[in-house]
Amino acid sequence: MPVSASAASGGIARPSRLGQLAARPRAVVIAAFTLLALVAGVAYLGMADRQPPLTSDGFPMAQPVAAAGAQALTFAVVGDSITADHAFPSQVARRIVGERSWAAFAQTPGTAFVGGWARGGATTAEMLAGFEPVDADVLVMIAGTNDIHAGVPFEQIGANMRSIVDVADLPRVIVSSVPPRNDFRERTLAYNAWLHDFVAEQGWGWIDGARGLRDDNRPGMYAEGLTYDGIHPSRAGAKILGAAVLGALGTQPTAQDTLVEIP
Repeated sequence: MPVSASAASGGIARPSRLGQLAARPRAVVIAAFTLLALVAGVAYLGMADRQPPLTSDGFPMAQPVAAAGAQALTFAVVGDSITADHAFPSQVARRIVGERSWAAFAQTPGTAFVGGWARGGATTAEMLAGFEPVDADVLVMIAGTNDIHAGVPFEQIGANMRSIVDVADLPRVIVSSVPPRNDFRERTLAYNAWLHDFVAEQGWGWIDGARGLRDDNRPGMYAEGLTYDGIHPSRAGAKILGAAVLGALGTQPTAQDTLVEIP
């Protein structure tokens, strides 16, 4: 093979004009692919911002949008997994709850969920320890199912609730019955009956929010399709509970609205 003069003399061989022209389209293609990758990355990030976040175990979350208008009735929450679904307390404080939380269904253009405290498995003592005051018109509390399962006396649950209400210091308080527990029926029914009378004594608002979740033919158990594990409401069940709370927010309920009877 012939050797160029520059190579023979020890100089640096330069690509021919033909080689430069051949390399140029490849460089253009590489640049184009790089630009497309950058655009796709930006688009993905934009989509990720619009998608609901996920919990550590992959459950989708829903962030209710604050109601517009200065006249919206605001409510804060205190509760357990019935309220949080799979959200963490720090997320609930930022108005982020799971898609099976009643709070997402209690919000309309006239009402606004403004945060609070809730965590799966929480007792009323843990709610009291974690809750911090929230500026709101109403405090909505659905609590006690984990206490009674752990054997906490009803009177202690009530004392914890009074302390939570004292910390909240809000003009209105609404307490709902707790949903059924298929594995703990009798105690749950007894607690709801006691809770009705306790709330009346405090002068708080009471709703039997769990009424629509119960099976009429099997006292103390969920109706078909309204739970996914016998303890927590399904999305359909959460919608029923949320609708009950929403109705209560607009009607200033009293503790005499509905009596939970023990069969």
